[in-house]
Amino acid sequence: MQHPEGAHGYSRTSTILGWTIMVVASAMTLLTTRLPRTEKMSLLREDLRSWHYLIGFVLLFLVAWRLVRWFRETPVAPAPGMTAAGHRWTRTLTLTVYLMLLASPFIGFLQANFEGLVVRLGPFVELPAALAPNHSGWRFFGYFHSAFGFAALLLN
Repeated sequence: MQHPEGAHGYSRTSTILGWTIMVVASAMTLLTTRLPRTEKMSLLREDLRSWHYLIGFVLLFLVAWRLVRWFRETPVAPAPGMTAAGHRWTRTLTLTVYLMLLASPFIGFLQANFEGLVVRLGPFVELPAALAPNHSGWRFFGYFHSAFGFAALLLN
C-alpha cells in the first residue's frame, strides 16, 4: 500500500488496530491467568469472569475490524532481508491467530450458555443463558475454548 508520504507498509489504522489487539489480548491473558486462581464461588471470581466476557467481546470487535482491513488492503511487501516464503509464513501465522481470536468468543459464549451462566459484559450488559444446561456441551466447548486460548498464547 502506498501512503501519501511515500512510505510502504500497513495503513495507520491497521497499525493502531494491531497494537490495540496486542494490548487487549495481553490484558485477557493476564486476567485469564488470575481467574482460575480465585475461589470458585467468590464474588471476585464472578467479577473477573464478567471482565473476561467484556474483554473477549472487545477483542472480537477489534479482530473482526482488523480482518476486514486485512482483506481489503493491499498486502505489504516483505521486509528487507526476509524471503517471500518467510513473509507468507508470518502472514499465515498472524491470520491463524486472528481467526482463533475471532472464533474463541463464540465458543466461549456457547460454553457459558451450556453451563447455565449469565454472561455479564463487565458492569454494562447481562445476557441470560439462552440454552439449557448441558454438561457434554459445556465440556466440549470448554475444551475448545481453552485450546484456542493456549494456541493463541503459543503462537504469539
